[in-house]
Amino acid sequence: MATIRQLISTWIDRGDLPPDQVSQALVAVGLASSGRPWASFLDRALLWLGGLCLALGMLFLIAFNWSELGRLGRFALVEGALVAAVVVSLRMPQGLSRDVALVVAGLLLGGLLALFGQTYQTGADPWQLFALWAVLLVPWALASAGVVLWLLMLALVNLSVSLYFDAWWLSNQEWAGGRPLDWLLSALNLSAWAIAHGWAQRSGADVSPWPLRLVAVAGGVAVSWLALVWIVDGALNQLWPGLAWVAWLAVLVWCYRVRQPDLFMLAGGCVSVIVIVTAGLARALLDIDEPGIWLMLGLIVLLMVMAATAWLRRLQRELAQ
Repeated sequence: MATIRQLISTWIDRGDLPPDQVSQALVAVGLASSGRPWASFLDRALLWLGGLCLALGMLFLIAFNWSELGRLGRFALVEGALVAAVVVSLRMPQGLSRDVALVVAGLLLGGLLALFGQTYQTGADPWQLFALWAVLLVPWALASAGVVLWLLMLALVNLSVSLYFDAWWLSNQEWAGGRPLDWLLSALNLSAWAIAHGWAQRSGADVSPWPLRLVAVAGGVAVSWLALVWIVDGALNQLWPGLAWVAWLAVLVWCYRVRQPDLFMLAGGCVSVIVIVTAGLARALLDIDEPGIWLMLGLIVLLMVMAATAWLRRLQRELAQ
């Protein structure tokens, strides 16, 4: 499959793209900047930081003045700020400002739930707070054109699942060579990655690749942790965690080397391979009481890093042609 750079180069050679429109075409496909990249970045970054500071500042204000505000004062401040954020989002056109206002409202919603549980001492476990927060964020995420609320929901679901397993003493159980929590988090994050990847392919929208990359990192870390615990615990008689890790790695290479090359995704896969192979070698050499063994292991790690770097640099040169 030809890259965008190769297609534009072909159009220029054939004369299909006039010379005076080359710069505009490069800007349109993201291969060149429009002349003010830092101004645009600072504008977006300061808007997000301002919204985050407003939400967290309101929560810190209530926490610092807990006894002086009283019960009604605390609820009035949080609910008033929440209503104000919702009103601002409704009055804003579809765009970044509306997304920031919705994210602020979503953060304040979590603060309101925490305030309610702290004030009335409902006796609910912490996982219930985060699970309810994630459920209530669904309409906010649907109303937003951005993906920040979806990422927040994914983080809350991961946190609530982890706290649920800790509350019921299920974290150290074993199933198919791994812990049920590790299996569940791997399935959850990899499913989110598959859904996000499918949506990005079908929508064809010109959006930043970083939200998809963050979801992919969450899935890769989860399945790599599953394989790492499998190796460290020595449950090698059950091959399912290793097979799951190999299957994930094969899908990663197929998606981001064969179908749509992405150096960031492939670099993450290389890091996972280095970690898992190093853990396997360390486990195999654990009973050998020779200092030179660990020196050899360090050299093997260095060679793997050099090989991964050389492969990624070669792939980068191929994509740049």
